[in-house]
Amino acid sequence: MSQEQQVKQSQNLIIECHKDQSATINDTEFNFTKMTHRKRLKVFSFFTSIKADAEKSQLTFMGSDEFEAIEQIINEHVTVDGALISKTPMFWDDHAQDYMKFIMVAFGVISYPFMSGSPTS
Repeated sequence: MSQEQQVKQSQNLIIECHKDQSATINDTEFNFTKMTHRKRLKVFSFFTSIKADAEKSQLTFMGSDEFEAIEQIINEHVTVDGALISKTPMFWDDHAQDYMKFIMVAFGVISYPFMSGSPTS
C-alpha cells in the first residue's frame, strides 16, 4: 500500500470513528463522550503541535507534562464497557497493546471537527 493510500485509509478511519463516536482496537470498543469546545480545542492544539513528529514516529512528546494533561482530558471522555478510562484503575496497564493506536485515533477523532473544514471557507 502506498503512503498516499495509507493516509487516505487513516482519514477514512477517523471519519468513521467520529461519526460513530467509537473505535474498536484489538476487540476493545472505545466510546467517545461529549467534550466541551475548550477541552477539544486543547487536544487539537496539542495534536497540531506534535503531528509531524508523530508521523515520523518521534514520540518523545509522550514524556511531557503537557501530554500528560492532554492524556487526562482524553481519558476523562472515553468509556470502555460503560466506564470512563480515567475511573478504571490500571486500565492502560491491562491494555498496553492498544495504547499507541488509541492515542493516535483519539487525537484524530477529537480534532476532526476542526480539521473537516477549510480555515478559509
